[in-house]
Amino acid sequence: MGSETVLLAESHLTLPRANYPNLLFAKAYSFGKSTKNQRIKAWWNILTEAQTQEWKRYFAKLESDGYFDGGNIDKSCPQFLYMDMIRTHIHQFIEVHNSHPIRFQRSRDYYQPTSQLFLMYHYPESGKNYHEKVNESILSALKKEVANYNLDEYLPSLTTELYGCLLKEAGYPDLFSYSDPRHRDAYIYLRDRVSQYITDGGQVQLVSCPAGAAEWIAANRTHEIAIHRGNVIGQHGDTMRGLIPTDDEYEESFETIQSSDFSLPDQEAEGTSSTLTKRNSQLPQIATSQACRK
Repeated sequence: MGSETVLLAESHLTLPRANYPNLLFAKAYSFGKSTKNQRIKAWWNILTEAQTQEWKRYFAKLESDGYFDGGNIDKSCPQFLYMDMIRTHIHQFIEVHNSHPIRFQRSRDYYQPTSQLFLMYHYPESGKNYHEKVNESILSALKKEVANYNLDEYLPSLTTELYGCLLKEAGYPDLFSYSDPRHRDAYIYLRDRVSQYITDGGQVQLVSCPAGAAEWIAANRTHEIAIHRGNVIGQHGDTMRGLIPTDDEYEESFETIQSSDFSLPDQEAEGTSSTLTKRNSQLPQIATSQACRK
């Protein structure tokens, strides 16, 4: 974890240096611990309190009841059932949040504008446009490096079709709304059915995270990036890259969510592939028609 920040820094350095070859690295990118970014931490707190905390409690309740063990089956089944619902809830919350006005503050009126966030972003009344034309060949090369990775994909289409077939066998829909209480029973059924499907010889395809970043960094990273990063964040832990804590690692230092009290949100709201057997091992790719016949 953490190597993606170096990849990001490399891109931030590569693009402006196409226009300004002598640009110092420190002028293109700044390393720092995520724990020191108070504004983004404040935003995560707002999102958690307004929306995602209830989901955390719900999933923690599933775990405490013995219906989640952290294996690939127990990750892919909630992804199938809940990912679109959670994304819809979060997007709706963002729309509401971006519509609220920033109130006037006399002590900050010399630098802080007041209006709705959406309007200020899309229809600013004042401000300087710092846009610069990018080098298209360099931009294309950077895009090519991640051309096969779909950031929005959480399960391959074959797996979503398979899970939909398995739920249909038991009379469940493959899509649920928040108000439909059957989603919990559907999850419990699906995890058991997928486990049995694999035990019977079936194969389930998964999406894996991009790999090879560490090797790419070792081959391409410039000496100045390593020096700058070491000076800013130190060389603790990983002495080679001085990796900063991820958000997940940072959150582990906070009080663990209690799972005894839970509810769902009260609103409607690359990649290469791998496969799983019962819980975590690997198998080849499946065929959807085979899945529906199992």
